[in-house]
Amino acid sequence: MLTNNTLKKYQNFSKQICLAIAIINYRTSNLVIDCLLSLEEQIDINEHCAMLADNVSGGDSVLMLKQSILDNQ
Repeated sequence: MLTNNTLKKYQNFSKQICLAIAIINYRTSNLVIDCLLSLEEQIDINEHCAMLADNVSGGDSVLMLKQSILDNQ
């Protein structure tokens, strides 16, 4: 349930972000990693954000994605 405090946080967040990129993964973790690495060179982290969701890929996809994100912070 959204509370007033949660809504205020989202409103402040949306004022700061110009572009949000949503990436949905399903058994393509290597392609997603390549995509994220290419975005890193193209976007300004102060004005843009990338969100990643995994659609129950199974195997080690989520672990690979987590590790890649941690390795490239």
